[in-house]
Amino acid sequence: MPLKKKIKAYLLKKIASQKSIDFDIKDAKNVLFLRYDRIGDMVITTPVFREIKLVYPHIKITVIASTANQDVLTITLMLTILLRIIRIIYSVIYLHY
Repeated sequence: MPLKKKIKAYLLKKIASQKSIDFDIKDAKNVLFLRYDRIGDMVITTPVFREIKLVYPHIKITVIASTANQDVLTITLMLTILLRIIRIIYSVIYLHY
């Protein structure tokens, strides 16, 4: 295993091995997601980001991901923006009739 991967694995193990802490997410200001797994896992996780943002709009969401997962996030963001635009156009068209 290359040194870079060994360092990442070590750091993730250290972070993950800490005792879990009970907290109330509504009091959080920032949420960090570490996603160094496969693309399918990221695809399944992206709705979680959206739902957290809908329920807690004040929370800043940060995702640290692999390069492949970065593409998934970029495409998801573009699709989300496109869907918002389509909904606005749809509502404008049907409000005028």
